[in-house]
Amino acid sequence: MKNILASLIVVLSALSCWGYEPIDSAVVLFRISHRQFDPTLGENRSSMNTFLERVKTAKSINNIDRIVVRAYASPDGEYNANNRLTGYRCEEISNYIIKNSGVDPTLIQSIPEGIAWAELRRRVAANKDVPSQEKVLDILDNTPLWIYDDRGRIVDGRKKQLQELDHGVPYRWLFDNIFPALRNAVAASLFLKSDATAAAMDSVATGIEGRLVGSSERLTAAESRLAAAESRLTNAEQIAAAAEAKKAAAEGLAATAEGHKATKSGLEAAGKGLTAVEEGREATKSGREAAPEGLSAVAKGHEAVAQGRLADAEALAEVAEKYAEAAEANLSTAESRLSLAEEINRQKGTKEIEEADAEGALKVASEGLDHDPLHRFALKTNMLYDVLLMPNLELQWRINSLWSLSLEANVAWWKNDAKHKYYQILMVSPEVRRFVIPKGEWHGMYVGAFVGGGKFDLENGGTGYRGEGGMVGVSAGYMWPVTRTLSLEAELGLGYLYSRYKEYIPHDGHYLYQRTKDLNYFGPLKVKFALAWRFNDINKPKKVNPAL
Repeated sequence: MKNILASLIVVLSALSCWGYEPIDSAVVLFRISHRQFDPTLGENRSSMNTFLERVKTAKSINNIDRIVVRAYASPDGEYNANNRLTGYRCEEISNYIIKNSGVDPTLIQSIPEGIAWAELRRRVAANKDVPSQEKVLDILDNTPLWIYDDRGRIVDGRKKQLQELDHGVPYRWLFDNIFPALRNAVAASLFLKSDATAAAMDSVATGIEGRLVGSSERLTAAESRLAAAESRLTNAEQIAAAAEAKKAAAEGLAATAEGHKATKSGLEAAGKGLTAVEEGREATKSGREAAPEGLSAVAKGHEAVAQGRLADAEALAEVAEKYAEAAEANLSTAESRLSLAEEINRQKGTKEIEEADAEGALKVASEGLDHDPLHRFALKTNMLYDVLLMPNLELQWRINSLWSLSLEANVAWWKNDAKHKYYQILMVSPEVRRFVIPKGEWHGMYVGAFVGGGKFDLENGGTGYRGEGGMVGVSAGYMWPVTRTLSLEAELGLGYLYSRYKEYIPHDGHYLYQRTKDLNYFGPLKVKFALAWRFNDINKPKKVNPAL
């Protein structure tokens, strides 16, 4: 009888503690994806200071029943990450309350809610502007959080159906208008002890004890029936334990079967791995056998290049000799015409005829002489990027003998949707250069400064990265001639790159957004080994047809 009375008193006391509303609450906001509490954000400082004053007052009179801290998250983002983040935020606010009020930590109850589905449902029902409102409510009320197939794999769920409803129009509206209110809020509520309620419950308990004392015989009979019920309950528990044991045995057999299956798969994978290792060894052996032939081919190539350059030099020498012979012939002609002009001058006595004929003779004499080309532009391609399947072109304009300006564009736009592979890069980069150790026009060592920007989408069957970025830096390089119009160029650029990108993962034919990140990078930004074609020779002499 005393045990039953004590149990009733405990139950009634508990009900008296939990049956009332919080005396005060505070709602604070967190920055997106952050777990640290920032008092300077919005109204956080004033809201929390007011709440802490109420907590300190209640603590001074020992009237705190409990403090409940709840954190919420919106459906966007990854499920487990949201659960972890709300847990971290509950812990952050709880520690802040303990540090600034001195309250007993055992009085604080943290409840990380994860995704606030109930609050989302309430807000959708209260807002008539939600697109396809009835369909959204139907999904929130009747679709489980996760839907599994017969093998326990996730095939569908509440969030996925919201994303696919009416081509994603309702989900995007929720993302812009409702999710921000759910995404970053943490609420702290203060519950006080209710002395009046406790006194009333004590009175009720005293009345119950009096009635129980007055009806001891009925309690004794009830205790007998309770003992019999406990005996039947013990039997039922034994039966349930036997059933659980059988279930555990069945699960153990299933796990053993899965283990055998996994072992078989592992053996098959190991066999394939050994085959791949053997093939790799064969390929290495073949490569080593082919290496001497490759070195021999390289040596022959060097010899052929040397012979080609020798042949070019001989051909240039022959051309120079021909130009010299032509120059001598033109010089003889000029001398003859000069003598004729002097004779005419003596006869006519006119200085103008002498000067005109002398100038014409000089132009004729200069025809056929060779010249040094001076090209205004160069068109380049970075062969390293070409090998990486990223076609590129660069146009460089020579301002004077030391300064030049260039514009480079790189584009790689490949994708394979079936395999979730994306290799898409678009980048434009202008650069200004100055030759510091010139070795002739267009050649020698230079330094430069560049800026650039572009966008990208990169995925290799797993997590994908899509975003935009910009860069700024300095460069150093060297150009050397190959022929009269071709050059080679090597360059290295260092600097700073900033990018803001989004992570996503492929899932059942869709791409699910995960998070947005920033990248700050200092280091190498350009590596170049380019082939350059120089054109628009502004030093080429014009043909002259002097009058005889």
